Formats: sequence, C-alpha cells, structure tokens
Amino acid sequence: MNKLTLPLSVSTLIESIGDRTDFTTAEITQLLKAANIQKKELKDFTTFDHPKKEGYGRKLVYQTNHFEVLVVSWAPGDFTAIHNHGYTNWGAVKTFGRLEHSTYSLDGDYLTTLFREKLAPEEVIPVDQSLIHQMGNPYRENVLSIHVYGTSQMVDGITENSQLFEIGKGEVQYVDGGAFYDLPKSQFAIANSDLHADRLTTIGHYTQLLNFYHKTGVRGAQYRKAVNYFHDRSFESRLTTELEMDEKQVLYLIELKKAKHFLRLLGESTQTIDSILMDLNDPENFS
Repeated sequence: MNKLTLPLSVSTLIESIGDRTDFTTAEITQLLKAANIQKKELKDFTTFDHPKKEGYGRKLVYQTNHFEVLVVSWAPGDFTAIHNHGYTNWGAVKTFGRLEHSTYSLDGDYLTTLFREKLAPEEVIPVDQSLIHQMGNPYRENVLSIHVYGTSQMVDGITENSQLFEIGKGEVQYVDGGAFYDLPKSQFAIANSDLHADRLTTIGHYTQLLNFYHKTGVRGAQYRKAVNYFHDRSFESRLTTELEMDEKQVLYLIELKKAKHFLRLLGESTQTIDSILMDLNDPENFS
C-alpha cells in the first residue's frame, strides 16, 4: 500500500525510518512509540477471520527492501509457534491489548525458556535477529499489534529465512511465511534435525499444540504425540522430583493447568496431570 493512503501516524513512522538501515532496537522502539499509532487507525488491516490453521492473522501494510510494517490480528487462542525473525537486525512491536510473550535461549541444539511476561495495551517491545520467542492471545477479546522489522541488508523479504523451533519433531525449520504449527513439508526446509529442549519448553510446546488442535477442530500429525506426552506415567514421577529444585516452578504449574484445560476440552484423560498437581500441593496458589 502507498504510504500516502495509510493512516497519518503510520506514514509518520515510515517517513521517520526512511532510507536508513542501521537502527538499533532502542531507536526503532522509540520511533514506534513516538508515532503514537492508535488501534482505531488500523481497522482496515484486521484479519481476525484468518484460516484457523494459520494460528493468527497477518497483514502486510508497507514494505521496502530494508524494512516492513505488518498488522497482526490475534483472535482468542491465537499463538505463534516458537520462532525467530530471519534477516531482522532491528525491529519493534506495539500491542493494542493484552498478549502473552515468552522468550527462549538456544545453546547449540538445546532450547530453554528464559521468561514469560504479560504484555499490556500500548506496550512496545524490541525485536532483533537474536530474539527467539512466542506470542499469543490467551484471553477472550480480539487483540491487534503492529510490527516493524528491518535489516541493514537489501532483501526481498525481511522475515524470510526465519526459523521455527519444532520441538515435537526435534527440528529447526526454515520458513518464509508465518510462524504456524504443523506446516506441510512443502513450506519449510530443515535446518537442524537434532533439536532438544528443557522440560518447561517441551511442556509449553505440547500445551500449545493441544490449544492449536482444539481451536482448529482437527487432529493433526502430532495430536496423539502431544496427548500421550501428558499421559506418560514416567513423566509424572520425573517431573515431581525435578520441580522441587526448579526456580521456575510457577511457570510449570501454569503450563500444566493449561494442558489440563485443553485435554479436557479435547475429551482426553487428565489423570496424570491431576496426580502431579496433587503432589505439588495446592496448585491454586500459583494461579
């Protein structure tokens, strides 16, 4: 879309970026804040009716060969897969509602959860090439966000060559599209087939797969693997012992309660998770 037909605040942001290609994440974050873009200005770019298999809606607003601006529409239950952002050297995201945001660290072939946060309306966060994260909407209302991704290189697509961290298959996948679950083989290339993850990251991955299958109403390739993961009795005994020494115990409990919720919605047994939560003594304290 021509910048002259865009909302004034978005055009202002685009003009402030111009032809410059060497921003820091702090600088682009400040530019996005200063543009003061309002939710009502983005109504023409909403895609809440996106195909459910795509996980979330995305609309390209403006693009050059060194930056792009997108509006993302998050219907209730929409989540990305765990991913990075390809060629992105600098970028920022502004939310227009509450979202959940998780970040990860990759050490060799091993992925771990760093932290999870609740993003508030009007919050702006930085994005760059090193960020591995997941965003989503666990709430009941539709949410919009606007994303700016830029690079010092001249490329056709800033977020092309992004990586998806497909824990269930033990793969890092190169993709040129959205960060969606259960992509057909024609839409990715395998960058690494020896990916491993810590317990918390694995639980979170399978929990969101259950969410994805419930939302789409399908039983995809990894459905039974995700369900069986939470039915494994050896998983129960190991996890209870591990959590006694893990400082991220609260996050484990939150994920287990989410998994229990989706297993119930899918008509699957929650017996193993019920037993874990009982052993961990009053999980409601961690709500």
